[in-house]
Formats: sequence, C-alpha cells, structure tokens
Amino acid sequence: MTTPEQTAFPLSAPANYKFLRMKKSFTLTLVMAILAGGFSAQATPRFKHTPAVSTPEAARTRKAAKAAGAAAIWCPKHQEVSAWEGEWVPVDIYNTTYDRAGRIIDESIESTEDGSVVREQTTYNDNGMAVEKLVTISSNGTDFENSTRSTTQYDSKLTSFVTAAYSWMWLSNQWEQLGNNYTQTITRDANGNIISMERAVLYNGIFDPIMRLTVEYGTDGKAATIIQSDLTYDYNIGDYAWVESAKVTSIVWESTDGQITSATDLYAGGNRILSAHIVNPEDNVDVVATYTENGHTVVRTGEIQGYEAKATVSVEYLDNFGSVRLTETFEADEDGEPYMEKYIDTEMYDAYGYLTLLKNESEFMGEAIVDNISTGTLTYDPTYGYPLTYTTQIGEFDEDTEELVMVNEMYVVLSDYIDAATASVDTPVVDTDAAAEYYNLQGMRVDSAALAPGLYIVRQGGKTFKQIVR
Repeated sequence: MTTPEQTAFPLSAPANYKFLRMKKSFTLTLVMAILAGGFSAQATPRFKHTPAVSTPEAARTRKAAKAAGAAAIWCPKHQEVSAWEGEWVPVDIYNTTYDRAGRIIDESIESTEDGSVVREQTTYNDNGMAVEKLVTISSNGTDFENSTRSTTQYDSKLTSFVTAAYSWMWLSNQWEQLGNNYTQTITRDANGNIISMERAVLYNGIFDPIMRLTVEYGTDGKAATIIQSDLTYDYNIGDYAWVESAKVTSIVWESTDGQITSATDLYAGGNRILSAHIVNPEDNVDVVATYTENGHTVVRTGEIQGYEAKATVSVEYLDNFGSVRLTETFEADEDGEPYMEKYIDTEMYDAYGYLTLLKNESEFMGEAIVDNISTGTLTYDPTYGYPLTYTTQIGEFDEDTEELVMVNEMYVVLSDYIDAATASVDTPVVDTDAAAEYYNLQGMRVDSAALAPGLYIVRQGGKTFKQIVR
C-alpha cells in the first residue's frame, strides 16, 4: 500500500465557543429521524476497526448491484481485515452466510492473533427485522459455548418500532438476563392513533417506567398536543419524580398518520410538522419546517439555552445510498454584537453502503475548523461491480502542527461472492438434542417442570418457536 496522504486540517477551536457542539436532544433525535425515515437500507461493514457511524438498523442488509440496475444481491462470504500498525497486520477473518434477501444469518469472526472465534446467528421476522441473535464463542475455533442472546419484538402496525428488547448473558452455565432490556408499550384509540407510549427498563428484575409520552388529538383528528415526561431524580425531595421534558403545541402538520412515538421525531417519515411551539427544560421556541425533494430545514426561534437566538438545522440527502449532510447554525445577539456558530456533518456512502466520508466541521465567527474526519476508498470487480477491497483512513491529531493528519486505519479484502437472491442458502446448524428452555412472553425464563397453562417461547439449540401449554 502507498503511504497515507499527508493532508492536514486545522483542528483547535477557539476557547470562547459558547454553544460548541450544541447537538443535544433536538439535533440528535432529528438525525435519528432522518436515518430512520429518509434513507434506503444500505450495507455497512461490521468490522471491529470500522469508524463508528450512525446508520439505520436496516443498514445491516446488503443491497449490492441493485444500484446499477441489476437483479443480483452480491454478498461476500469471506472477508479478511487488517489494521495499520506501520504496516498492514491481519486481525480478523469473517465467514458469512446470508438469506435470499442478503441479510446475515450466520457469521463467524476469527481472530488471527489467537485463533478464537465469535459466531453470531440471527433470525428475522416476515418484515425483515432481526428478532433473535445468539452469540457463541470458541477459544480454539472448534468447541463453542454460549456468550450472549437477545430477542426483539416489534409493533404490529409500526413494524420497525421495537416494543420489547431482551438480552441475556451466559453465566455459570445458565442464562442471566443482563444488558439492555427494555419495553415500549403503545396504546391506541379507536381510530388506531397512538395516544400514549411508555418506555420501561429492567431494574432489579422489574421493568420500571422511565419515560411516558401522551398525545392529544383535535377535532380534525390530528395530534394537537404532544407531551413527554421523564422519571428524574429530584434532589429537593430525595426521590424520583415525573418531570415534563418536552411539550409540543400549536401544531400545523405537513402530513401525519397518527403513529407518533416521540415528541421530537417530527420531521421525517409519516409525521412531519410545518410549525409548532416547543418547550423543554432548555428551550422555549417557535419552530418552522420546510421540506424539499432532497431534504428539509428546521428553524427554531426564541429562548435557546437561556439566550434569545435562532437555530437552523438543514438536512440534505446527497444520493440514494444514505449519504447526507447536516448543517446547523446558531445565531444570537450578545451585548449588541452578532454571534454565530455553524456545524456541518457529512456522511457519504457508496452504492453498497460502505462509508466513504465522515466529516465533522465547525465554524466560529467565520473561522472554519475540521473536528473529525474518516475516509473510505474501494476497488470494484470490473465485471459485476461489487467491492473487492476497502481501505479506511482517519484524521489523527499531530501535536507538532496541532492539525489532523490522515493516516491508514483498516484494509479489507472481500471475496467468495454469491448472488444471495439466487444462491442456495445454507441453514445454520441447530442442536436438536439440546434441552428445551422455556420463557414467558416477557422474556423471563421459567421452570419447564412447573409450567402453568399458557403461551411460551421455547428455545432448543438454535431454534426458537412458540408453544401452548394446556
């Protein structure tokens, strides 16, 4: 490989930034709404050394040559990953099995350092959403033992909305429910509109509510008021109390379907506001949103973090592959002097969903700064067009120049491609002689010798099914 390009970017930011990286709940939720509602499903590599980027869950599905008009879904069965340590050093080998939609159903990740293997097996529902993942590990690549397991449930109407997520760890030869466990309970009215949603997390064996959302509808059948409350520790009373964290009123809709699950995710998908008044602990603002074919812009004016100000967030979809540019500006008047901050976040992907650019820029009173940058370069098969190699570089801080300098990070060789749409799909091996484990509908394991009549989820080896006990 050639040596990394010595491109330098100014890094250090002025010390008097007052609103530096003002990406709190509003902007973060806006970005997630963009990703959930505005992008087509694209692929991203899952390598350990890949720069962290925010992508929709559907990005785990490979959509290969369809971008070029072909019917094939090209998927690499074998990938070799190397990390840059002055030279390319092999670190991981991926061997992957796909279903006919190109989704990963079985993947083994072998460490070239010690020969250990992590195996991930995933099952999907009829809507293409992952419903179960089993992770097993092996120190020698042959003998595997359980590591973690997770199951996910979805709303019947909002088929990508998670209503329950459970996870377990294999400890002392049994599954212990640990990790990220939560439920999100939706209540609808007679018209099918969501009127409330409650999120609860597992704590000391009990799912405790931590967030509540209520939606009130006007005579026109559209949401008129949206209120989110969070369970917050009150030091004055020495206990937890429900605190209103966001309230949306005076809503004018561009479009709405009544499937509202957030007080801030109101600019993408089936629920897009034209204007509203929003109050939260830091802001009391009027909001105006405009939409175009390639994105939208949201303008907030009023009290923002204690200042009379104007904040503008513009979202621009750059292609059909998930590439997006997010521009945020903050403008205020301080002691009669204008004050301005600007942030530009850019994510670029190729037709196969591989990240080619991740760049975060800032501007303070006209001075431009690059805060972070990662790049990805690919080579493609001349006949079919699928990726053959993928090289990433990241910006590292140079203490001498106080600038970001691009250096090599990861190199991937992809091979043994199949057309998942037409290839015979291997089924992961399942241990049919394994003891059956019974779980109730809340995901809690129960004693199989003392089952009360009802419906249970049964796991046997790598297979999961439902069983009625009478």
